[in-house]
Amino acid sequence: MWDSDGSLGGKTRRGWNNCTNFVSQCLYAGGVSQIGHESGPYSSTSWYYEDFFLSKPSYTWGGAQNFYNFWFWRVGVKSYASSVEAGDPISIDFDGDGSIDHTVIVTRLGTTGNYATAYITQHTYDKFEEKSVKNLYDSGYTIYIYDI
Repeated sequence: MWDSDGSLGGKTRRGWNNCTNFVSQCLYAGGVSQIGHESGPYSSTSWYYEDFFLSKPSYTWGGAQNFYNFWFWRVGVKSYASSVEAGDPISIDFDGDGSIDHTVIVTRLGTTGNYATAYITQHTYDKFEEKSVKNLYDSGYTIYIYDI
């Protein structure tokens, strides 16, 4: 994970573009059950890391757009950012083109407990509670907070 050869232009850590896998691992560790092993890895109704047959994760486990498609259909998104809670995953569309570019998870609420102090953690370039949900809005991103 370290940029020992400097190929990342000065950034010191990388995570091989697996932001969604990171968030899925967090959800699973937090008690969300894997779903739809029998449907196979390409099914939009499956979300799992290991299917016990093919030993590969479902597309919805590790792909940002596929994760969005699965969770949006399954649980929907929160109507208001003010209802954000620790453990909520968030899909981000950076440029408003309708394609999901990144996935993060809320890991801590600040003392006021609103979206301005809902801190996020992410992987690909590891960032632990450096930004809040408000920072995402202020950057002009379209975000989807799941009601899991």
